[in-house]
Parts: sequence; C-alpha cells; structure tokens
Amino acid sequence: MALSEALRQSVFSFYPNYEEGISVTAEVADNAKKCYLGYHDFFTANSTMRHFSTFFDLDSSLERFATHAKELVDNKSYDSMAILGDFLELNDCFQAVKRYF
Repeated sequence: MALSEALRQSVFSFYPNYEEGISVTAEVADNAKKCYLGYHDFFTANSTMRHFSTFFDLDSSLERFATHAKELVDNKSYDSMAILGDFLELNDCFQAVKRYF
C-alpha cells in the first residue's frame, strides 16, 4: 500500500540532525528529542500509520536514540561510538518506512 507524498515528507522531516561520527552534544540531544516528540505526536494522531508496525518501530527507535543521546550528554560522554548502534537502527527504520511510499 503506497501512502501519500505529503505523509512521506512529514515522516522524513523528523529525521534527527545527526550524522555518523559527530560528537553527541546538547544540541544533538535536543534535536533528537524534538524529532522524537514531533514524530510521536504525528504518529499517534495518524490512524493510517498505526496500522503498520514499521511506523511503530520508527517511533520506538527515535525514542531510544533521543533517550540515549540525552543520557550521554548528562554523563558528559560525547563519544559518537556510544550511540552508533542506536543511530544505525534508526537509519534502518527510516529505510524500512520508505517501502510504503
């Protein structure tokens, strides 16, 4: 089932402003939280998306990434390797979502 282009643009607007190898800073953590909260609200309000586990997986992955980024900053651990697994999972989830568009 193909979903609309507008929905695709909305979903991908919640991709965090982060790239592999970048230090985990307060700005990265704040952006990740903003992306997660925005997507979560969008996801829970969209009944079509709730029918697909892939969108739920993306919600969970964004939450994990945002939570881990905040924990790292709170612990003054800015090493990008500490969040690499969460980031790769997040990328995989965004890739999986692409098949619906």
